[in-house]
Amino acid sequence: ARQIDIGSVRFLQQVLKEHNRMRRLRELLLLAARVITVLLLAMLFARPFLDQTAAKAGQREVILMLDRSASTWLTRNGDAVIEKEYDALLDEIDALHEETAIRVAVFDAAGVKELDWQENAEAPTASFAATDYGKAIGWARDAAQQSPRLQKEIVVFTDLQQSGMGPTQISDFPPDVKVHLRDFGSSIST
Repeated sequence: ARQIDIGSVRFLQQVLKEHNRMRRLRELLLLAARVITVLLLAMLFARPFLDQTAAKAGQREVILMLDRSASTWLTRNGDAVIEKEYDALLDEIDALHEETAIRVAVFDAAGVKELDWQENAEAPTASFAATDYGKAIGWARDAAQQSPRLQKEIVVFTDLQQSGMGPTQISDFPPDVKVHLRDFGSSIST
């Protein structure tokens, strides 16, 4: 059996090849359009959630209190307690969202002093005064009450000297303010 090429059949095969190429290109473009549509819908639905996260961070204030009493001069494992407290304070700041309002203060029995932590990169030095948690928590309470933000937290970095826990009366402490304690003291063995 002899094969004979007919011009119209050859033309038809060529048209079918071109049609297949065009159809494949159209299908790829349609797939890309569908993927882009799904991604845009996902971003559209995620937007309110992302806006709320940023808004919540903007409504948060964290007050960081650093104990600088005389006992923080002591060294444990080669570093002074106040240096360890300050390193932990900087780690805490790094972990906070950029929209969070941050206040940093040092305290001892002589009083509370607020620091400009963005300007002051050096660790504060320990004082020769005793510890007074009443003054520190009272100052932090007042700062939290004055804050217009909805979420307020106080973080105290201290070596927990028992002498600093006098008969101070702290009244009217806001119930919605969370207080965290970071202990840098050593345990007493008997």
